[in-house]
Amino acid sequence: FDSEFRKLLLAKRKLQTYIERYIKYFGEYDTSPPSYIRHPADICNWRRRKVISLDGNNFKEVFEMAKDNNFKKLREIKQLLIENEPKTCFDLQNLIAVSLAL
Repeated sequence: FDSEFRKLLLAKRKLQTYIERYIKYFGEYDTSPPSYIRHPADICNWRRRKVISLDGNNFKEVFEMAKDNNFKKLREIKQLLIENEPKTCFDLQNLIAVSLAL
């Protein structure tokens, strides 16, 4: 039982890594959600993927943007995160980092 649980945890980590890399390299490039996304939760998830593709999901990358005076991108990330409702831990954590960087 224990070895099966470890295998599941390892598969979960690999899947999460794959998803993060996929979003980073093939993420959302559209400026607005596609018209086929109508459910509010899906629109929030689209905004989160957009934040990840803008490199706004990492504390270090956010402050690198601030150091490079890339405030336009930071404001765009902040606006995307503010629009999400209800907010998740991802939204709040990255909103705090962006607010501090601005």
